[in-house]
Amino acid sequence: MVGKFDRLLRGSTDVVLYWPTRAKMSTTYTEMVLLRKAGEEGPLPRLWFLHHENVATIERGVFKVHESGARSRYLTSVALLGIRPIPWRTTDDLRERIALLAAELG
Repeated sequence: MVGKFDRLLRGSTDVVLYWPTRAKMSTTYTEMVLLRKAGEEGPLPRLWFLHHENVATIERGVFKVHESGARSRYLTSVALLGIRPIPWRTTDDLRERIALLAAELG
Protein backbone atom coordinates (compact mmCIF):
# COMPACT_ATOMS: atom_id res chain seq x y z
CA MET A 1 0.00 0.00 0.00
CA VAL A 2 2.79 2.43 0.86
CA GLY A 3 4.54 1.72 -2.44
CA LYS A 4 1.31 2.32 -4.38
CA PHE A 5 0.74 5.59 -2.51
CA ASP A 6 4.29 6.74 -3.31
CA ARG A 7 3.88 5.89 -7.02
CA LEU A 8 0.56 7.76 -7.19
CA LEU A 9 2.06 10.71 -5.35
CA ARG A 10 5.17 10.92 -7.56
CA GLY A 11 3.01 10.66 -10.69
CA SER A 12 0.83 13.63 -9.66
CA THR A 13 1.26 17.36 -10.18
CA ASP A 14 -1.32 18.35 -7.55
CA VAL A 15 -2.82 16.78 -4.43
CA VAL A 16 -5.99 18.12 -2.79
CA LEU A 17 -6.53 17.41 0.90
CA TYR A 18 -10.15 17.85 1.99
CA TRP A 19 -10.69 18.47 5.70
CA PRO A 20 -14.18 19.17 7.08
CA THR A 21 -14.74 20.36 10.61
CA ARG A 22 -14.39 17.64 13.30
CA ALA A 23 -13.11 15.10 10.79
CA LYS A 24 -12.47 11.62 12.09
CA MET A 25 -10.85 9.85 9.17
CA SER A 26 -8.12 7.36 10.11
CA THR A 27 -7.30 6.74 6.44
CA THR A 28 -6.61 10.43 5.97
CA TYR A 29 -4.32 10.41 9.01
CA THR A 30 -2.30 7.59 7.43
CA GLU A 31 -2.11 9.46 4.14
CA MET A 32 -0.92 12.60 5.93
CA VAL A 33 1.83 10.63 7.66
CA LEU A 34 2.85 9.20 4.29
CA LEU A 35 2.78 12.68 2.74
CA ARG A 36 5.02 14.00 5.49
CA LYS A 37 7.45 11.10 5.03
CA ALA A 38 7.49 11.58 1.24
CA GLY A 39 8.19 15.30 1.72
CA GLU A 40 11.28 14.45 3.72
CA GLU A 41 12.52 12.20 0.91
CA GLY A 42 12.11 14.58 -2.03
CA PRO A 43 9.94 17.13 -3.80
CA LEU A 44 6.19 16.76 -3.66
CA PRO A 45 3.39 17.81 -6.01
CA ARG A 46 1.58 21.02 -5.11
CA LEU A 47 -0.53 20.44 -2.00
CA TRP A 48 -3.93 22.17 -1.83
CA PHE A 49 -5.72 22.13 1.51
CA LEU A 50 -9.50 22.52 1.15
CA HIS A 51 -10.58 23.00 4.75
CA HIS A 52 -13.47 24.28 6.82
CA GLU A 53 -12.58 27.64 8.37
CA ASN A 54 -13.05 26.18 11.88
CA VAL A 55 -10.20 23.75 11.23
CA ALA A 56 -7.45 26.27 10.49
CA THR A 57 -6.66 29.87 9.60
CA ILE A 58 -3.72 31.87 8.38
CA GLU A 59 -2.66 34.57 10.79
CA ARG A 60 0.22 36.86 9.88
CA GLY A 61 1.33 34.40 7.20
CA VAL A 62 1.35 31.47 9.63
CA PHE A 63 -0.94 28.47 9.12
CA LYS A 64 -2.67 27.89 12.45
CA VAL A 65 -4.56 24.66 13.19
CA HIS A 66 -7.59 24.98 15.51
CA GLU A 67 -8.43 21.28 15.81
CA SER A 68 -7.15 19.49 18.89
CA GLY A 69 -5.30 16.26 19.56
CA ALA A 70 -3.96 14.05 16.78
CA ARG A 71 -5.76 16.06 14.11
CA SER A 72 -3.74 19.10 15.07
CA ARG A 73 -0.43 17.24 14.94
CA TYR A 74 -1.12 15.73 11.52
CA LEU A 75 -2.36 18.98 9.99
CA THR A 76 0.50 21.01 11.43
CA SER A 77 3.03 18.49 10.18
CA VAL A 78 1.62 18.53 6.65
CA ALA A 79 1.32 22.34 6.69
CA LEU A 80 5.09 22.51 7.07
CA LEU A 81 5.40 20.92 3.62
CA GLY A 82 4.10 24.10 1.98
CA ILE A 83 0.35 23.78 1.42
CA ARG A 84 -1.95 26.14 -0.43
CA PRO A 85 -4.93 26.66 1.91
CA ILE A 86 -8.46 27.08 0.55
CA PRO A 87 -10.87 27.80 3.41
CA TRP A 88 -14.65 27.37 3.13
CA ARG A 89 -17.58 28.12 5.44
CA THR A 90 -20.83 26.85 3.92
CA THR A 91 -21.71 24.03 1.53
CA ASP A 92 -22.31 26.57 -1.24
CA ASP A 93 -18.94 28.14 -0.50
CA LEU A 94 -17.33 24.69 -0.68
CA ARG A 95 -18.92 23.99 -4.08
CA GLU A 96 -17.68 27.33 -5.40
CA ARG A 97 -14.13 26.69 -4.15
CA ILE A 98 -14.13 23.22 -5.72
CA ALA A 99 -15.26 24.64 -9.07
CA LEU A 100 -12.55 27.30 -8.97
CA LEU A 101 -9.89 24.76 -8.04
CA ALA A 102 -11.05 22.41 -10.80
CA ALA A 103 -10.76 25.27 -13.30
CA GLU A 104 -7.28 26.12 -11.98
CA LEU A 105 -6.05 22.54 -12.25
CA GLY A 106 -8.01 21.96 -15.49
